[in-house]
Amino acid sequence: MTTYTSVFGGANIYPAEISYSAIALSANVTLSWPEETSTSENLATRIIDISAASAGYSIYLPAANKTGTGQTILFNNTGAETITIRNAGGTQVVTVAAGTLWQVYLTNNSTANGTWQSLQYGATTSTVNASSLAGTGIVAVGTLLSQSVPITTFNSNYTAGASDRAKMFVWTGAGGTFTLPAAASVGDNWFVYLRNSGSGAIDADPTGSPTIDGLSSLSFQPGESAIIATDGSNFYTIGFGQSATFAFDYTVIDVSGTGNYVLSGSELNRIAYKFVGTLTGNRNIIVPSTVQQYWVNDETTGAYTFTVKTAAGTGINLRLASARSSIAMERTSLTPTLLRFLCLWASATVAQVQRPPLPRESILGRRLSATPFSLQPRQLRRGRRSATFRRLTGARTNARFNSDPTVESRHQT
Repeated sequence: MTTYTSVFGGANIYPAEISYSAIALSANVTLSWPEETSTSENLATRIIDISAASAGYSIYLPAANKTGTGQTILFNNTGAETITIRNAGGTQVVTVAAGTLWQVYLTNNSTANGTWQSLQYGATTSTVNASSLAGTGIVAVGTLLSQSVPITTFNSNYTAGASDRAKMFVWTGAGGTFTLPAAASVGDNWFVYLRNSGSGAIDADPTGSPTIDGLSSLSFQPGESAIIATDGSNFYTIGFGQSATFAFDYTVIDVSGTGNYVLSGSELNRIAYKFVGTLTGNRNIIVPSTVQQYWVNDETTGAYTFTVKTAAGTGINLRLASARSSIAMERTSLTPTLLRFLCLWASATVAQVQRPPLPRESILGRRLSATPFSLQPRQLRRGRRSATFRRLTGARTNARFNSDPTVESRHQT
């Protein structure tokens, strides 16, 4: 007996345009264009009667870039529940309440989401659909408009534009630049949110001559954030800064070995550090290039240099002066240098208190002049009786005085 092989398959072949269909929703539905090879039963016909078994269901429009502009679909809600019409990416286009008719039509098909417009049919009273009013910083939630703050994380240099209005940018890199648009081009009331959640500073740098808070650029250190707004001429920040709460903490780190030791994880952003271990060669403690104060206690052993520095800086060799030093980061660039501004104690039995390189600092609440720092006998005797002084030195102190501007104190244990 003669047999034949079917080469056409079993799917329906639809005409180029189907006028009517009906969809009863018991789950979300995605429409398909009525192509010859489509196997979907949920087709984007010219008129669709829709109903839903319960509230909360959505109909997703087909990809806009698979058809031409001018495509129209009329949705007639014959049920008792409101149904949301969304584009292919899930963004709300229109909400179709029970008993209403809404037509959507495609005006831009350059992307899968496309640009869809909506028009209500048969309304006796003119009403506004929230979706048609939503813009940057605004999102339609059902029939209401709500504030929207889309969040974008980035770790490389970025230049913002007019379309970035009301967006939040979260920096996650080590150091970079967030270039603001020309103030005149985006106009009055343009704004963005900027937060530094990275490990290095991010500079907000206006395009051209406009300033930000009166400066040519503004550096955001890790943890800092602000709203940046413009009046069309310059940029200003709202809420810029960190919490004023200060917490002094302490950590001990074993840095045995040689070469670079990079602070990371829970070792970062501490205040007081005690470094221990046996050095087998010159050791560099690498700290982030951010504004930070460090109280460093070098209790390592080994006849090698022990330097605290940034990755690109020269830093301070603590073995050249005191084993316990207070170190601050200078906020002058993205790769700051380290400054030893107060040497408090030595690890030996003799401590020397030196004048800080920065003028008019203070020690134990006493103001220092820009001239070489020295303590007078009466001041030292008063300090020796002080509970704070004894607690800091941990010993009784006998003082010797000479003409040298440096004061030498001997600790008895």
